[in-house]
Amino acid sequence: MKVLVLLCIVGAAYALPDDVCKRKTSEVCLSEYPSPLEVPSTEEGLKDVCGYFSDIMPCIKEFVDKCGTLNADLFRGEVLDDNIGNIIETTNAVCERGSRMHKVIVKNLPCIKEATEENSYCNQKHMNTLKLLREHLGSQELLPFQHVTRCLPAVLSNNCYVGQLYKNCGSDVKDEALVFLIKMKMLTSNCPKTLHPEFLILIELIERLTKEEVYVKSIFQ
Repeated sequence: MKVLVLLCIVGAAYALPDDVCKRKTSEVCLSEYPSPLEVPSTEEGLKDVCGYFSDIMPCIKEFVDKCGTLNADLFRGEVLDDNIGNIIETTNAVCERGSRMHKVIVKNLPCIKEATEENSYCNQKHMNTLKLLREHLGSQELLPFQHVTRCLPAVLSNNCYVGQLYKNCGSDVKDEALVFLIKMKMLTSNCPKTLHPEFLILIELIERLTKEEVYVKSIFQ
């Protein structure tokens, strides 16, 4: 995930046709709006992205309210099911002039763009970490952790992006990225609280094997 592919959501009503639930959210809500192709590097670019999402998000919210999440392909259904209010609140903070998150983002847009643009690095790091785990824990030793491995993909990929933001942009951006992830429930939607104690054991093992801090660990503590 590009942590700060930025959104702005408004809660206006949006009229949808009766047969809309047979279609995908992307078909219904994106057809009239060309999508921004990249993370912005300027405040003007951020305004454009925020304006784009202020146009489409009322439609997405209305679609989910009317049809549920089965065909809601723009966000993972498990995030939208009980979390759309948090998504609205959090993404408004990104675009609201004067909010701490907005100030930090605007100040650091060029390095945020650079830090989140190279997917191959984090993809490879993700695969290397999984390989380390398999090598350290044979198939039998991994069995006790099988039920918490569902938490791993989102955690490993997002942790890498947070690390890149920290390295390139500093601690303020890292802290706001963690706030963004916590409020959006992007790491915990597939990893309920009952799994957190055991998952923390796995995270601590990953830290020992990679000799690197897992920045998102605090979300599960």
